Amino acid sequence: MPQAIVEFDSVNFGYTTSPILEEVNFALEPQEAVCIVGPNGSGKTTLLKLMLGLITPSSGSIQIFGKAPIEARKHIGYVPQHILYDPLFPITVLEVVLMARLGKSYFGWRRRAEDLAAAERALDDVGLQGLEEQSFQTLSGGQKQRVLIARALACEPELLLLDEPTANLDLAVEFQLVETLMRHRKNMTLVMVSHDLDFVSKVVEKVLCVNRRVAVHRTGTLSEKVIQETYGPGLRIIRHDEHCHHD
Repeated sequence: MPQAIVEFDSVNFGYTTSPILEEVNFALEPQEAVCIVGPNGSGKTTLLKLMLGLITPSSGSIQIFGKAPIEARKHIGYVPQHILYDPLFPITVLEVVLMARLGKSYFGWRRRAEDLAAAERALDDVGLQGLEEQSFQTLSGGQKQRVLIARALACEPELLLLDEPTANLDLAVEFQLVETLMRHRKNMTLVMVSHDLDFVSKVVEKVLCVNRRVAVHRTGTLSEKVIQETYGPGLRIIRHDEHCHHD
């Protein structure tokens, strides 16, 4: 049996005296595609930050590729939900994507042919070829999101973490993102946070339902009962594969 890529063992975490996550236990295998769902404030983004080693658990243990998260970062690509940057800083699309290659050289970083090739492949993957020299600041919200996805892909990760990757994307670009992620699935493990359950059903086979505790479900068993237990009784599932019949 292959070693788990991600393993949480009795993990607890809280920013203050109030717990955010309690007794979290799950493991992800190589090349799995997983989505994290749950109401706002339930701990979804916290799970990603724990995987990245940006925060540490109050108790319990986390291993990524059999190591502490902070030691595994060079194998991880990350797309944040929001980015903070100085809009006056002059940086091009290509330069943003090339940031992903900073950890690939052991002798200091310079722009190598293989780095440029990886960045250009990633931009092509997200449909932004030809915009390499355009200022990042001048892009639309959806284009900026695609640049960040390209940056994550350019580091050629073995684990890709995406926090609300469909935010600011129209339906056509969302469809392209689905195709891109499906192409890369054979090379990496995917973990994404999303409220878009229709998008989730197209990409992943396992769902982590988070509301302080974590319950693991297969996509096919994501019933209305499971969703209500996660989000509360006010939520209903809209079935896109069924049609209403009128008399």
